[in-house]
Amino acid sequence: MRAWAQYCVVCVAATVSTSGVRAQDSSAIPAPALEALAYFVGQWESEDSENGQVLGTGEDVRKWAPGKCCLTMVGSSTENGKRLQFAGISGWDAKGKQLIEHWHSTDGVFATIRYPLSGMKDALWSGTVSVVLGDGVQHEGTCTLERTKDGFVFVARTRGGGTEIVRKSIARRVSAGDASGN
Repeated sequence: MRAWAQYCVVCVAATVSTSGVRAQDSSAIPAPALEALAYFVGQWESEDSENGQVLGTGEDVRKWAPGKCCLTMVGSSTENGKRLQFAGISGWDAKGKQLIEHWHSTDGVFATIRYPLSGMKDALWSGTVSVVLGDGVQHEGTCTLERTKDGFVFVARTRGGGTEIVRKSIARRVSAGDASGN
């Protein structure tokens, strides 16, 4: 199936050079961005669907990278009976004033999700998504991420190659990680 990296949650590709900077004394990454990233630290499980059809389930672990410059995300999912592995990175883009996520999966999918700080309203975030499927077809579209009591709901609506895809992931926190980054 056209799985494109589990559910793409907040942010990626720390394009800000923060090597050697501890988050507590870093003025390069705005506090709202760090707080947004910290929400996702921990272990997650999800149920994923595409165009209303349940694809399967997944799980991932999100941790701070050294210096708290970004989150690393590693996990796996089962979609239509096929086991996939995926990895991502989520961080701050100072030029675009946005959180960015980059995801790669073993079925050849690459996805980029952008959440402008201006589109991150309390528990509901609005952003854009770009997905290149394993067959090379590119999809572009919009996405929302809604934080819930014990997780989040991610919905992406993309179009490419004459096809529209609505991808939804309902994620639940299994355990919290060390949000302090220590």
